[in-house]
Amino acid sequence: MTRSNDICALLAASTQQYGDRVALSGPDGELSYRQLDQWSSQLAGRMRRETRDPDRPVLILAATAVDTIVAMIAALKAGIVYAALDTGQAPKRLLRLIESTAPALVVCDAAGQAVLDQLDWPDAAPAISAEGGAGEAPAAVADGERAADAPCYIYYTSGSTGEPKGILGRYKAIGHFANWEAQALQLDDTVRVSQLTTPSFDAMLRDVFTPLALGGTICVPPARAIIADGAALAAWLARARVSLLHTIPSTLRILMQAAEADPAFSAGALRHVCVAGEALLPVDVARFRRLFGDAVSLYNFYGPSETTMIKLFHKVEAADAERASVPIGKPIDGARAVILDAQQRRVGNGMIGEIYIRTPYRSLGYYRRPDLTEQVFVPNPLGDDPADIVYRTGDLGRVLESGEIEFAGRRDRQVKINGVRIEIAEIENIVREHPSVRDVAIIEHEGYHIGTELVAYVVAADGLAVEQLRPFILERAHAGMVPHHLIAIEQLPRTASGKLNYAELPQPDLSADEGPFVAPQSPLEQAVADIWTDLLQVDELSVNAHFFRVGGHSLLAMQVLSRVEAAFSVNIALRDFLIQPTIRSLAEEIGTALLVDASESDDMLLQSLLATE
Repeated sequence: MTRSNDICALLAASTQQYGDRVALSGPDGELSYRQLDQWSSQLAGRMRRETRDPDRPVLILAATAVDTIVAMIAALKAGIVYAALDTGQAPKRLLRLIESTAPALVVCDAAGQAVLDQLDWPDAAPAISAEGGAGEAPAAVADGERAADAPCYIYYTSGSTGEPKGILGRYKAIGHFANWEAQALQLDDTVRVSQLTTPSFDAMLRDVFTPLALGGTICVPPARAIIADGAALAAWLARARVSLLHTIPSTLRILMQAAEADPAFSAGALRHVCVAGEALLPVDVARFRRLFGDAVSLYNFYGPSETTMIKLFHKVEAADAERASVPIGKPIDGARAVILDAQQRRVGNGMIGEIYIRTPYRSLGYYRRPDLTEQVFVPNPLGDDPADIVYRTGDLGRVLESGEIEFAGRRDRQVKINGVRIEIAEIENIVREHPSVRDVAIIEHEGYHIGTELVAYVVAADGLAVEQLRPFILERAHAGMVPHHLIAIEQLPRTASGKLNYAELPQPDLSADEGPFVAPQSPLEQAVADIWTDLLQVDELSVNAHFFRVGGHSLLAMQVLSRVEAAFSVNIALRDFLIQPTIRSLAEEIGTALLVDASESDDMLLQSLLATE
């Protein structure tokens, strides 16, 4: 039997069939399908009544996953386009995203309201609480067939001009993916799906709507930061009885590292792991197979947000551990992929070209940017119908003898760091905003310790120390966009025509330490050093060693801070750590936090912890 792709109809059917079953399980309790339906319908009605213009988007700004999910469903029911943003974004970037959205209404929780109050938003829209109210009239659900191609969401991705691009999705694409994943993975109403994705990333759609379309359960962890703590993540997956895990390879590696270190580790209820967002490596496959054997299936997903979540997939086999790279697979039902050369001609098997995707479930292009839409959503070069539109991914690939596609890199300056797509040009634009920066060039580099790293070459004036740029960037971008290495350079190499000559940039010595070795001088510094050396898998580190110069990255930084919180019961903000990421500075921050919280009975113990040798 063919299931409808109308996501509202799928949700209504689940509510009717599974009204008393748990739809959402989180740290604050559980919601049944009937409760979720009532809450979201009430909120949909309030959206309709309160919005100044139903043709303009509603902004969702909530710190809690439950409020975000309810608001997403409410917007779909109300027939209003939503844009969900992360309350933890850098304030200036968040304001830029809000202004790009130009919402008519904001739906927020208390934390979201607090963030709004701190922003200097000149055209502020009215805000309503995401909380439900008794006795409110439910919203009418839009006609699914009539609205199948109507816009329903905006998710932002990095833009080469320095301005983020809003991707405008359509109703039928959400339901299509949920139906496809259910069929491909043979899921049923017992499925319990992890919800680890930030609300500003379209991957959250699969966390939410795959289980809800089936009568399954969304499992929300105590905090999203759990992805940085492998042991805590493994324990929560077991406790929540998660059967389907959506994640990125970087988080999977953290989980597997913790599992290997725990003799009591068990897969528990876990049956499927689906990774996307960055390259899955053959070494990851070998490790996964050692841990899980045939008990858990591993899938490699691929799909730009512009084509709606996933459009190619590969079920990982044991033989993939011996390959040079793990394929991204074949197109899902309802999609086609072709590899074309620079002249837009089909290439033969084994030859590298650009990946083009053809699907009726693609997005509607970039919000309020028809110029950018026309650049990548183009008439099919292999046909003569101007209405037959395909998406140019910008990704390079080759078709293997098996018919599967192997990813072969990017054709432009776009990279993925910890699963997040980043335009290098956007970071360069942010750096150039600093009044003491004369010029900048940022390149990707295969790291000395890890995978892709960003190296920024900066021509500075007025005595600017390049490390001072970290807090400046953090005010305007998320942590993953901060270059791993900042290198001062007198002048950038250029060609005769004045173009930047990337090939002539000096090779960075990324393995260099920060001056002479300085051993930890206090028990607290030693404790922090122990955390660093364990996570970075090195024997010893100077207390002045820079986190990024010894193999750190933003996801690993979250692991450091997670361990700090577990060891000392203090919460150090990621931004504060990244401004001065050394063992000594982190120990000083921990010490300051401990002194603030210390009682008189703790004072002597604390002084001994802080005492230097």
